[in-house]
Amino acid sequence: MPTLPSITARKVGSSRWANATDGVGADVVLEAAAGDVGEASFQLVVPFGRVVLFGARNIHEGFAPERIQQLIYKNQSVTGFNLPSMHPEQLAECVPKLLDLITQRQLKLFASHTFPLDQVRAAFEALASRQTTGKVVLIP
Repeated sequence: MPTLPSITARKVGSSRWANATDGVGADVVLEAAAGDVGEASFQLVVPFGRVVLFGARNIHEGFAPERIQQLIYKNQSVTGFNLPSMHPEQLAECVPKLLDLITQRQLKLFASHTFPLDQVRAAFEALASRQTTGKVVLIP
């Protein structure tokens, strides 16, 4: 698997979801939404890319034949992830590396909305009404 600095961006077809990457696809998509949003997530994955499924909503989903065809023809892969299954030692090993990547700006965090902490109700309403893409951040 290539290291993060060696991953190159590739163009993807036009869709409203491609806007999240400025028209550039993703080598890895972390998918927890399922349903229509989950289906759209697969459109962001470039050839040889990977989708990581996590979250309870995905356990009730299946793959349509068209999705399996996409995975095969584009050499894409799907894997599952469950944080509670990880051992504390594994987490302790990963966190410093992750923070280093963020600090060095080699990993871009995507948050579509930020709210002051005193507007937590507005943040929750934005999430609940699906007006957001990516994470929502509360600023203390």
